[in-house]
Amino acid sequence: LRTRDPRSPLFGIMWYEQPDVVQIPHVKHWCDQADGLKHYAWYSADGRTFGRQNITERAGNLSVDWINHGETWTARLYVSPKTRYTLILYLVAQDSRSKFRLGHHLKNIISGQTELFGPVRLAVDLRNGSKVLHSSLVWDDEVHLDHLNDLLLINTVNQQKPNNEGRFAALQLNIHTETEIEINYLLVELQMAKVALSNMLGGIGYWYGYNRVGHWGDASVTTPYGPHELLSAVPSRSYFPRGFLWDEGFHNMLIRKFDPELSLEILVSWLNTMSEDGWIPREMILGVEAEAKVPKEFIVQRTNVANPPTLDDIVMNKPVLFRWRGRNATTLQELNPKTLASGLDDYPRASHPSQEEYHLDLRCWLALSSRVMDRLAHLYEEDKHRSKYASDASLLGNYDDLVRLHWSEDKKAFYDYGWHSDNVRLVKKSYRESPEQFYYERATMQEPRLGFVDDVFGYNSLFPLMLKLLPPESEKLGYLLEKLLDPELLWTPFGLRSISRNSPYYAARNTEHDPPYWRGYIWINVNYMVLSALKHYGSLPGPSQATSRSAFFDLKKNLVNNMAKEFNRTGYIWENYDDRSGHGRGSHPFNGWSSLILMIMSDDMQA
Repeated sequence: LRTRDPRSPLFGIMWYEQPDVVQIPHVKHWCDQADGLKHYAWYSADGRTFGRQNITERAGNLSVDWINHGETWTARLYVSPKTRYTLILYLVAQDSRSKFRLGHHLKNIISGQTELFGPVRLAVDLRNGSKVLHSSLVWDDEVHLDHLNDLLLINTVNQQKPNNEGRFAALQLNIHTETEIEINYLLVELQMAKVALSNMLGGIGYWYGYNRVGHWGDASVTTPYGPHELLSAVPSRSYFPRGFLWDEGFHNMLIRKFDPELSLEILVSWLNTMSEDGWIPREMILGVEAEAKVPKEFIVQRTNVANPPTLDDIVMNKPVLFRWRGRNATTLQELNPKTLASGLDDYPRASHPSQEEYHLDLRCWLALSSRVMDRLAHLYEEDKHRSKYASDASLLGNYDDLVRLHWSEDKKAFYDYGWHSDNVRLVKKSYRESPEQFYYERATMQEPRLGFVDDVFGYNSLFPLMLKLLPPESEKLGYLLEKLLDPELLWTPFGLRSISRNSPYYAARNTEHDPPYWRGYIWINVNYMVLSALKHYGSLPGPSQATSRSAFFDLKKNLVNNMAKEFNRTGYIWENYDDRSGHGRGSHPFNGWSSLILMIMSDDMQA
């Protein structure tokens, strides 16, 4: 069996009756009259999608059902031996770059990487309680199809130790009773896509109860907020089994493709939790069941985190400057105070939080949201608000303001602005009462200055690109693409890392107990937004069109290949991926925004 491509791996079957004395058995492999079979024929077939063949010989009967699924297939073998049988299944690569390796279990017995299909897997399932003895072999020397019989018999007899991987892989099954075997040739990418969608939908849950809310001004006082009911997907059933506001937008980019009505129900459910001030909790931790899976320090939701009325106060005075709220300006425990409201958590911002800082990603999000509100006002003919939303969209989407406030001509990139030191570090200190015990505290080795946070190039700097705020003829678009493609900055064979390798914050812990999170690892939701932007700019005339197109195809290939390889290796989709090895890391299974790989595979980049 093979697909209609010269690079397609070749699958075959051979069998023989086990002799009673020591001798070379007669192997049936080629369709050969000399085998002296009583009868063999395809009893039903359509030439495209299925076939059934029955083979009758002196030692027993063999029936083969075959179903074609396009680039994958399923075969079912029914063996009725009158004596002991050996059945050999094999895969042969047709090019030097395709390799197979052996697994430990029949359901993952042969897997590999092929030039044509990427990761593939051969799964064998014994049906109806069938039991067999099996052994396997992988071979990387040159394989001649007309000598396969000899190769297998020699290696079976000598029990040669197999190589780690090779162009030829075989499974030997020793059968002595009636046996039913199902064989599935699977493209790992397709299997991963099914798991991504199914786990996203299967993780949708319903919650009812109260959030615990802390109000600005008195951190010690909490009040119940609710009761609310919530219908939502979750990022990870094992680690984050609750609704997250920032994640849910990404979730529904996929859910709406499968069930738009369900996606609308989820959206309405979230909007119904909004307070009269327009505030929605960052995490919806409703009831005892939800609280049981949340560390105590994260249960209380703070109204001063990304609170819209606070933003209104800023807009009145400085209509184009915006900052995320909730950063701790007094702590010495963190290398760089976290910005939880942004969703990027420990992504480095100005080292010394202040009212004078303003954030690039927040401005870009508001530019996008104002465009959405403007479109909705036109769609629903909201004459009362249409002019205001149009004005907001024009103000926040102003390219000249974006450049004036966030572009560093010296570094040729967009950055946050604030009081920032280029030299801070966590230093080890001893307790005065117990010198043998120690803790870590941030030390500022160089005084902060007011300016761009330009020692951190990463995801934040790509927001004007990701949200398509740059004109296609912009020279600054070209500079961003150049940096994006630089392996010393963001580009890896597995996707775009979150901050550049030359940043002092790369792979740096934020506290003694707080390992890096958005400081180098590869996140699929941001890579999805970058791909959406690359496809957009690749479709528009301009000096960056060709670079955008090329980067789109290369980045897509890197992401899909690596995630499929990791899915094949571990059986999971992961929270993020290591930028040095490509290995999955963090919580798993993570079928939240990492499931966007399905939309990446289908070229659906409507972001």
